Amino acid sequence: MGLFAARSGALLAYALCAGLGACHQGLEDGLADASMGGEPDAATSPDLASPDFGTTDAAEKDAAEDAASNDLAQAVDASSIDGSLVVAAPGTTPQTILVTHGLQLSIFALDGTLLHTAPVPAGHYESGEGLRGVVEDASGRVHVFAGTFNPRLATYDNGTWSSRAMGVWTPNVVHYRHLAAFGNVVLTTGFNVKLWRYDADSQASSTIAGDDSVDIIKGGDGKLYVVDEYDDTIELDPATYAKVRTLPISPSPDLIGASGAGTMYGVWTQDGEVFTFPANGSAVTHSAQLGINNIQDIDIAADGTVILCGGGKLVITNTAFTNVVVKSLSFSTAFCSFGYVPRP
Repeated sequence: MGLFAARSGALLAYALCAGLGACHQGLEDGLADASMGGEPDAATSPDLASPDFGTTDAAEKDAAEDAASNDLAQAVDASSIDGSLVVAAPGTTPQTILVTHGLQLSIFALDGTLLHTAPVPAGHYESGEGLRGVVEDASGRVHVFAGTFNPRLATYDNGTWSSRAMGVWTPNVVHYRHLAAFGNVVLTTGFNVKLWRYDADSQASSTIAGDDSVDIIKGGDGKLYVVDEYDDTIELDPATYAKVRTLPISPSPDLIGASGAGTMYGVWTQDGEVFTFPANGSAVTHSAQLGINNIQDIDIAADGTVILCGGGKLVITNTAFTNVVVKSLSFSTAFCSFGYVPRP
């Protein structure tokens, strides 16, 4: 399927979902049970077979494989995490993988080993809705976009959950409800606002006026990127939120990621395919079929580690899409990001 056809099909599907309000993948078998007090099972299923990704530039592949080997050598010991999850100062190398699926937060080591699960208690998420984007701030607090039409920002801090109403709502489409953190400031998207901003230290929140942003990331290069309501991929200044540049990616992807070198990655969610663009976003240089339908999130670390999730799976790989690990999750809808704060 051509990129334009895929994009058009995806937009039609999302428009139908938004209009009917009935295409909510988070409310699957077990979600209602979890809402009534049950806890979803931990994701402990074995790795799935790695798909075939085709060819990649040899030098890039070798470099990515070396980076992936270093990543795995730094994986967190899965045997010791428990209790309050006391955290240390953050670094620049990812330490854990944070995943929301169903009504729980799961924390994985970089090799895909499940370390900890933390179900979100009732009252800290929008009733009848699942969890969405997840991000860790510089103090080690984990923030979760909990809901859709009347969402709450739920925060997991040393084993304790808290939450606050966000005062913004989002259409029921996968683009929205991602999070990014700069220091202890958490940013997300909302309908009819450019950004929603929350200072985790002062607990003050505000909205940034402007064109809607429907996806948001902090790239591996430390920059702030959004996809706006006109399907443009834009870099914003993380201090002023002013536009820095518009990347000439056309058609713009549903989800975006950026490597430490500024290489851009675009995801068309329903295709389950990731496209690689140069830093200026001018042309597709590579694509990989990752074996996931309905990809809902992507995060790329400065060291080249890549995670994607959706369709009931968590994929751990690198920017060359080699050394792929696939883990099954207990719910189809899933969002993920890296944690940089060491956890025992």
